[in-house]
Amino acid sequence: MPDKKDSKLFSGSGPVKLSSLEQSERIKSQIITEQPVSQEIIEEKPEEESTVYKREVNVKEPGSSGMLNMSTISSTERHAPFSSRDTSPVESNIATSWSPTRIKPMVDSGAYIHPRGLVIGNVIINSGVFIAPFTSVRGDEDEPIFIGSDSAILEGTIVNSLPTRREGKKLAQRLIRVGDNEYPIYIAHKVTVSQGVKIHGPAYIGSNTFIGMGALIFWAKIGMNCVIEPGALVINAEIPDGRFVPAGLSVTSQKIVQSLPMITSKYRFESINKEMLDENQEIVQGYLSGR
Repeated sequence: MPDKKDSKLFSGSGPVKLSSLEQSERIKSQIITEQPVSQEIIEEKPEEESTVYKREVNVKEPGSSGMLNMSTISSTERHAPFSSRDTSPVESNIATSWSPTRIKPMVDSGAYIHPRGLVIGNVIINSGVFIAPFTSVRGDEDEPIFIGSDSAILEGTIVNSLPTRREGKKLAQRLIRVGDNEYPIYIAHKVTVSQGVKIHGPAYIGSNTFIGMGALIFWAKIGMNCVIEPGALVINAEIPDGRFVPAGLSVTSQKIVQSLPMITSKYRFESINKEMLDENQEIVQGYLSGR
């Protein structure tokens, strides 16, 4: 692991904040306005499917420009495949010393989680999200994992984080600050996380970014409109907006980041994220309509 001084993200003084580059991009772009979200903590009991304890959280996600805007999540609606306790891919986390409250994932009614996928604990899933078969999104580290609208988490992907509390105290250096909230993992809207990817928090992935097959993201921040090619590794580094990481490259310091190329019209995979999102959105709508 490289020395933490190589990356401005991990000084240990507090949560990761958005870069000035992202802030300047927002000013130039259109803002999409959406609606506020409330999150509910659910305690499962033997005699009932669940008992709801409400905790209000203002959840935000970026619009097309990266601006943080409100998004609506329904905590009560569930798709038919989720109705059976025996077959549901959505379940509460196990209570632990660092995460003592059992929380059931918040899943928007416009998202689709395949019955052979698995989402556990404090996870917020927005509309249009596709959780493919044989994925694992495990939110059992106390603070919520966030997956923004129209993103896709594809087959074999593992999403998990380091614990965010120790002896009841929040570990700020392991959290990403987005607006007024903090997350161990924040996946913005219109992100494709391809087959076999491992995302281990703390991690931030900006909107309209493609994470290629078999990549590893850990203690890192990926900007908007990026491409992380298959087999690449990003640890302890911040990738600016609009860059790509070549296949198999290990990015472990900001010195390496400085040499990363910009995405242009000549780049072979310039439009790969849009192509993948279009495909996965059709799959989501097909599942939801029963086609």
